[in-house]
Amino acid sequence: MTADLRRRIFHVEKQLEAQQAELRLLKAQLTTQTKMIAFPVLALPPEIVSEIFLYSFEPGPFLALDSKAAPMMLLYVCKTWNRIALGTPALWSNVLCRLASGEKALRALAVLAERSGSTPLSVCIVSDAENPVRYDIHTFSVLFCQHSHRIRSLDMRVSSADLRVIDSYKPQLPALRELGSYAAEHTSRISMFRDAPNLSVVRFDHRHLDHIPFRWHNITALHAATSGLNMLLHAWQKMPNLAVCSYEPEKEDMTEEDIERGNAPVVVHKTIRALHAADFLCYDEPTTLLYYCRLPALETLVLNNVLDLDIVPFLDDSAPPLRRLILSAKKSRVICIPKVTQTLALMPHLTELDLSLCERDTYREFCAEFSRSPSVLPKLERLSLLSARYDRERSEGDELECLEHGALLELMIEAVSSRQATAPAKWKYQIRTLHIKMVEQVDVVYVSKASAIRCDDMSKDGVDLQLGPAADIIIFPHHDNL
Repeated sequence: MTADLRRRIFHVEKQLEAQQAELRLLKAQLTTQTKMIAFPVLALPPEIVSEIFLYSFEPGPFLALDSKAAPMMLLYVCKTWNRIALGTPALWSNVLCRLASGEKALRALAVLAERSGSTPLSVCIVSDAENPVRYDIHTFSVLFCQHSHRIRSLDMRVSSADLRVIDSYKPQLPALRELGSYAAEHTSRISMFRDAPNLSVVRFDHRHLDHIPFRWHNITALHAATSGLNMLLHAWQKMPNLAVCSYEPEKEDMTEEDIERGNAPVVVHKTIRALHAADFLCYDEPTTLLYYCRLPALETLVLNNVLDLDIVPFLDDSAPPLRRLILSAKKSRVICIPKVTQTLALMPHLTELDLSLCERDTYREFCAEFSRSPSVLPKLERLSLLSARYDRERSEGDELECLEHGALLELMIEAVSSRQATAPAKWKYQIRTLHIKMVEQVDVVYVSKASAIRCDDMSKDGVDLQLGPAADIIIFPHHDNL
């Protein structure tokens, strides 16, 4: 009898253990499902979460190991995210090395290079010239050379002395495509980039490129920040296949005496297709870039901080197939285009035009010319404008009037609606996008009944109309015209 009781107790204990195990499993499932309801991302497969991480942080910041920004903080959210993040090599491919941090810079490069697996690296090296701290640049250079074959993008924000030391170790850069060089000016010749066969994008600041030889014929994009005009034109002559260039002139770059001495000859570059020039100001000034270049292949021209714009001589001499012209005015000023008719006539291939903050007469002449003949800007499809409620100055004490927003809308709507698309187009109107925004916030715009009808007709034709900063802007017709 005792044996029978023991046997029954054994079976009950087994059943109890099984039920307790099932209870633990059910509780775990309940916890998981509750978390998934509150945090749906937890229900996704790790591969999808990894892709979300990459999409969220593309192209991603340069990382130091002590960074408190994402994606570094993903490691501290939960064990699952920690595991997924560490298993996503591309998250760790952007490395920040602050040389003044000493051992931390070495560890950052070593750890992140390991985490990123075989993913190409983007490396930013920074040294503090104003507050120098003792660090072993030679040890760093050795470690840098161990991983240099994987570097695709390199930013060198280092002192001239540090750059010379790194260069002396002859790092190999077969995968390098983008280079940013922001060291102080010096006369030492740097040779580490001469044998970078894939280098095609160069960014520099206050640097004479003669001291950093490249395979010049490979360079297709040049971004020159706060650089001299002579330096830029000299660089163009060395880069026969350059396609994209952005340029921010150095303050007080050239004087009229420099021009008279012939220090900046006219340069004809036959492959540049896109040019972005900051601080353009007035064309008539002899220190502006377009005064000294001819670009017969130019398709995109972006000019910032414009005051007066007379690009007729440039367009006439270059005869470029210009397709995009983007203008932005200097802060608190407006743009004056004295030769609107001639300018438009020289841009027959233009498909996109942005006339931000032009003065009243410029807008009026543009609308009159555009409405006059279908031969004026026959391919224009996208038109953007920016207007201001208050009058602004072109220069000190020289006030130019801006069109009131409603009046500008009336002009542009009438001009755009007057241009019919040519056969075999599937739509009625030539312009497919019309954006007119204001510097100041506007919620309600009053226009004539005729303009309101035109807007409705253009919308039905599929024209993308944005007539203010708010997407739900309301257009009311004038009561007098109802």
